[in-house]
Amino acid sequence: MNKRIAVIGGGIGGLGVALALQKLGYSVTLYEKQEKTIELGAGIILGANAMVALDFLQLGDAIREIGWTEKFCSILTEKGKQLTKLHL
Repeated sequence: MNKRIAVIGGGIGGLGVALALQKLGYSVTLYEKQEKTIELGAGIILGANAMVALDFLQLGDAIREIGWTEKFCSILTEKGKQLTKLHL
């Protein structure tokens, strides 16, 4: 069996897939069209299932060290009116 895989795209999804495939024993080549990394300054919200995946990739602890847990989450309309507030 040929265990070589190409992953197209070096964003958060492509990098995660490439790392997971390497941990499963595949030889991965990652292709990205951008010549250099750009920082967007955007936040990322990670659900419990995402943290399970990050733990598998052995990145969960590092994420927990630099992130924080929210106590509440609001669901808003497109105009900003609060529909509900969730206590996490």
